Amino acid sequence: MAIALAQSVYLLYPRLRWVGLRNLELAFPEKTPHERRRILRREFTGLGRLLAEFCRFPEYSRDNIAQVAVYQGFENFEARMRGEIRRCLRSHRRAVRE
Repeated sequence: MAIALAQSVYLLYPRLRWVGLRNLELAFPEKTPHERRRILRREFTGLGRLLAEFCRFPEYSRDNIAQVAVYQGFENFEARMRGEIRRCLRSHRRAVRE
């Protein structure tokens, strides 16, 4: 349902769609308009998935969080706590191909 909502936003808000397409045109001038539209639709689909996951946050607890979250690089966090590195956290989002 969240993906359908995101796709509806894509269709119902032409200004938002135009901004996304213009940004993709600037970032990827070598891509065809069709390729840029496909990229943008996939981004909206990804935002829909993210919205669905966000809505499930209240269901997560210490007992079940390991089913949805993967902890990698905790040693970097510990090094940061010791003052050995400046940056320790970053976001990673992977597009899912259908």
